[in-house]
Amino acid sequence: MIDTFRRHPAGVVPSTPGVGTNLKGDLAGGAWLHLLPDLGGNRVLLVGRLSRADVSALSRAGFELARIDDPADLAPRFPPLNGHPPRFDLIVVSRPLAGISPALTEVLAPGGALLAFDLDPRALRPPGFAVTSLVFRSEADRLRSVLVAGDRLTRYDFGTNGRFGGDGLLSRIRGRTPRHTTRGALFTATREEPVPRIVERLVEAGVSGPDPRWGLWARGDYNTQKLLMFTYPAGGYRPEVAVKITRSPDANARLANEYMALEILGELGHVDRGRAPRALFLSTAHGCCVCAETAVDGTRFEDLSRRARLDLLADAGHWLTDLGRSTARTVTGSVLADSLTPDAERFSAIFGDGPETDVLGRALDQLASCPALPMVAQHGDAGAWNLVADNRGRAVFLDWESFRTTGPPLWDLLYLVRSVAARFHGHRRRKLREMAIDRHLLRGSRLTSHLGRAIDRQASALEIDPSLVEPLMLTTWMHRAVKEASRLEPDRIGSSRYLRLLRRTIAARGSRGHGIVTGRENPW
Repeated sequence: MIDTFRRHPAGVVPSTPGVGTNLKGDLAGGAWLHLLPDLGGNRVLLVGRLSRADVSALSRAGFELARIDDPADLAPRFPPLNGHPPRFDLIVVSRPLAGISPALTEVLAPGGALLAFDLDPRALRPPGFAVTSLVFRSEADRLRSVLVAGDRLTRYDFGTNGRFGGDGLLSRIRGRTPRHTTRGALFTATREEPVPRIVERLVEAGVSGPDPRWGLWARGDYNTQKLLMFTYPAGGYRPEVAVKITRSPDANARLANEYMALEILGELGHVDRGRAPRALFLSTAHGCCVCAETAVDGTRFEDLSRRARLDLLADAGHWLTDLGRSTARTVTGSVLADSLTPDAERFSAIFGDGPETDVLGRALDQLASCPALPMVAQHGDAGAWNLVADNRGRAVFLDWESFRTTGPPLWDLLYLVRSVAARFHGHRRRKLREMAIDRHLLRGSRLTSHLGRAIDRQASALEIDPSLVEPLMLTTWMHRAVKEASRLEPDRIGSSRYLRLLRRTIAARGSRGHGIVTGRENPW
């Protein structure tokens, strides 16, 4: 097992970003760039006005930009040189069009592409051009999804899985945010309908059959959330490949880390047993990281019955325990505590020194005094939102970009237990979820017994003294608070959910629920 990890020395996630570096809504543009086929050059003509984020994405990707307001402005702005019109490898038309002007097709370079976001579907196709008709869906002026017009099966999959909006759950609520749908098209001077270069790459690599259908989902409100392009086999509405694409190069290292994580899980046998996606290839496009992996056909935690949620929690706990046992490396407690020192120092720098700082210091001292503790591989973001049940009801974790080859034991399970407590009864409002965490994780409820048993089973399997569950829990919330700081404005640091949870956990010592989950009281 250790040899496997030595072949992957980079299996530690990048350092935690600073405060306010991943704010909600601060999204990079250019998601539509990944719809394009392979272009022959980098000269781009913009017709109309793109968003500042889209223009920045084009510049970042190395394109040379020129802009006009209307196709009629083309000749005066770019007169022929030595009798030859200017040539552009990509023409992007953001303004509504009734049809494609010959003035535009005349300046499109051989092998180039023309993308129109709002084109009258009755418009005639220019002679000699192939076209793919597209449907663009936006939410609050942000592109959220792109499908090929008339592809009912892909539309069904997107609709039933909440992929038309920015959030897979909240996008189902009508009227939550303003939405806009337009019909557009992608033109190329070829005989075959243009397809995204990423899709071509899947076919070339043999991981998708010929002429796969596809759909693009630009999910989420944070720049670290990935674009997702799904491909589908002929006649099928379940995706066979999921391609993750970073929104900006800043997140490339994290997505590359996911690819490495899936390779390691494959070497450990977990992929063959259907417990994780299979890594297919890692590449780049327009400066962004591209990771292709097999799509997981499963039911999300939120869509299960309460009984099935409990079964999934138990199976997820067993599997995380198996992962921990198969990757465990015994160290002294001081080594483990030293590995947490950077988090503790960041915590103090971000949140200041308060009563919780002293408690964390004692928790680290308690861990350091232990003669032997296991360090294990970690998913790193094992929340219920990254957990699905396969067709046999088994747990499968998604989104492995925060994977670490070695980290403190129990952290994944404690994070999962907290998310299950928050979401078990279907609460969506933040305040209600915090109340649910207090009820099930701290005060005590019938669900608390299931959470406590899952923690106790893993602690026993990894030979962790029950007295160490509490310090491991406290350091889990410390670590999550440090990570959460990147999503908070500097003047709103005190609103950190995990800082508040840490404080409530400390205040709840001695309560029935706290005793159950930390092993200080036997579950009823």
